[in-house]
Amino acid sequence: MLNRKGIGLGNVGPALRSVSPSRTVAVGIPHERMGDNVRRIPLLVGVIALVTSVCGFPSAASPVAEAEQSLQFGACPQDLATPYPHLDCATLQVPLDYGRPYGAKITVMMSRAKATNPDKRRGVLFLNPGGPGGGAAEYAGRLTAPSATGQTRIPPSVLEMCDIIGMDPRGVAHSTPLSCGDLSLWAAPLPDPDAAPQRPELWKLLGEFAASCQRNAGSMLPFVNTNTVAKDMDRIRQELGEQKISYRGFS
Repeated sequence: MLNRKGIGLGNVGPALRSVSPSRTVAVGIPHERMGDNVRRIPLLVGVIALVTSVCGFPSAASPVAEAEQSLQFGACPQDLATPYPHLDCATLQVPLDYGRPYGAKITVMMSRAKATNPDKRRGVLFLNPGGPGGGAAEYAGRLTAPSATGQTRIPPSVLEMCDIIGMDPRGVAHSTPLSCGDLSLWAAPLPDPDAAPQRPELWKLLGEFAASCQRNAGSMLPFVNTNTVAKDMDRIRQELGEQKISYRGFS
């Protein structure tokens, strides 16, 4: 979750957070107070229950004119543009290491489904499917695209008020990729860690894969983590001209 310093993303469950650069305000159901049954509420029901809170804060920056935004949105990559023609996309260069802001840069990509009623626009809602390793750019398209019956997984009342933003986290999907090498290891069932005789083989396979990550992506690995992803989101918030964001994350 985003902590009170505005950094960090983790398992917040289906709660919604309104985030400013200086503080975090929880809106909805705190994860630690949710029972098992509540955690299993489908996405659509959870979003409907929070409609009045999503993008429900006044923001002086909400009506930012397109020309005033630093991010330049345009056509999405073909694998997004074809199934989700309503999206537009942008990229942003961010520091690989925020401790060295003028050092090496990487690129993060985001998709956007613009608020369907500009007169009602209240702000932005960031989505993240978790995983780890799940890209949010495609996820934003999936949750905002109408089905064959014209329904969307995010209610129209929310889509009217919010620009829906899906950022592919660093190392994932369309952002600067991180490759550990051959992924065929995961194509077949792994040895069972609960079966003592199979554990040495499992540890061997996992150790080899970890070594492959270090060889192929060692310089990037220290900077692919919760804190840096949160800082990437905050950079996007700044570039969008927003004082706050709403955030809905999973996993």
